[in-house]
Amino acid sequence: MQNNKINKLILDIYSAAQNETIIGFNDYLVEQLKNFVKFDSAVFAGLDISSIDEYCIKSLYLHNQPIEKYSDRNYWEKDEPDPMLVKAYLNANKSVSGDLASVLKDNKAMLAYSKKYEVEQSLTICIPGEQVKHFGVGALWRSSNKEFQEMDRKLCEIILPHAFQAIEINYRFQGMKIGLGKSESANIFANFNGNVLFIDDAAVFLVGEEWPEWRPSILPAILLNKLVSDKSYLYIGNKIDVKASVHDELLFLRVKKKNAGYNLTKREVECINMVRAGKTSWQIGEILGVSERTANFHITNAVQKIGAKTRRDAVEKAISLGLLDG
Repeated sequence: MQNNKINKLILDIYSAAQNETIIGFNDYLVEQLKNFVKFDSAVFAGLDISSIDEYCIKSLYLHNQPIEKYSDRNYWEKDEPDPMLVKAYLNANKSVSGDLASVLKDNKAMLAYSKKYEVEQSLTICIPGEQVKHFGVGALWRSSNKEFQEMDRKLCEIILPHAFQAIEINYRFQGMKIGLGKSESANIFANFNGNVLFIDDAAVFLVGEEWPEWRPSILPAILLNKLVSDKSYLYIGNKIDVKASVHDELLFLRVKKKNAGYNLTKREVECINMVRAGKTSWQIGEILGVSERTANFHITNAVQKIGAKTRRDAVEKAISLGLLDG
């Protein structure tokens, strides 16, 4: 009977992956898992693990825990690896569980940290992904002293590999549904630690276009560092452009898909580059071996494609869009 329920759950998960939104699917997944394994809070994460004590969070979904739980741990500059994660990593595809008071008895800082977030029991599993060094990590937590049992560990070993596979399917499916073939924009709210407080599905897909292994809810480190170090709060990427503004100590990010070079021809880019260098239409025509009228034709086309009003405006916009070298 239990096997039939598990098989139905797995089928339901894959079905929901094709229909639920990217963010809603994680909520659905947690609620379904709770029908088999009891827990109070959880995390599903995508990690790139180079070694036992060196890893980078690529995606993060928290259930019943504040995002501050991870900013408190300072996951970008860790002094000491999580012992449960280390054990799960060394025993990939196997669930490991334990009483944190015992596991962390020699680490007062981490023990205080677990008590702060009311975590007493932990069950963790580390599942190798399709790409080298990429792992899906699931951690279930209980706030009581009721230990996870062998059946809980076995159920997670059966269900969670399918769950992480379904998360990838959901992401790809919803990405296709969003259909961002045209230049579109989306929104993200985050704090200056990079913790995402709000993100719409279109933004998840767009940022994922730039960094395929990324999932919410921590901004990619490259993006965050560029935004906060640049006074213009601007990131120009290969596939997206991000413009940020500050509201009440929060970052509001507007993410826009690049328009494939705005369809500028090679000759139009050459002309705009020469306008940038201060050349006149006549001089550009002489350099290219074409008439002044033809040079004007290319420049006008470029100005219109970029959506600029003047030549100077076109040069500045082309630089900001990454169409010309900065």
